[in-house]
Amino acid sequence: IDLPSKKMRRWHVIIAFFCIVQTAIGQNRCCLGIEITEAVRSGNARIRAGYSISRQWSAEAVSSFHIYTPGKNTEDRYPTAEISFRHWVRECYEGNYISFGICSEFREKTDMNLRIGYSLPVWKGFGMDVGFGFKVLDVIRRKTIESGEITMEIHYIF
Repeated sequence: IDLPSKKMRRWHVIIAFFCIVQTAIGQNRCCLGIEITEAVRSGNARIRAGYSISRQWSAEAVSSFHIYTPGKNTEDRYPTAEISFRHWVRECYEGNYISFGICSEFREKTDMNLRIGYSLPVWKGFGMDVGFGFKVLDVIRRKTIESGEITMEIHYIF
């Protein structure tokens, strides 16, 4: 029996790896969304990308950046980045969830985020996410939950 060379075995392993990864990606769902309330509140665009890592858990990455100034009475918001994990009561991107993670504003302190919400399907992969979130350390410093924000997001699940 003629065994393949080391170089050929490496290619077989690489090809098998890519086949397995593509199959695994096909099993889990991804989500892309944009938050409506952040643009109205501060003139920032907040974009979210999520990936279901199990049946009831998803990993989320959020980025917020300035696009326009909505009015004179609004406070300046810096670009932010957030990484969080969501636990879904039923299944990823369906129904109730609780989210926790780390967020950081540009030139500001890093904080922890806690968010609860509900995701509902609208039409053929499109959905709406309504939630309430706050920064944990900010709430402890101020001793009030007034810094919390209600969020509404439109997303697409694929």
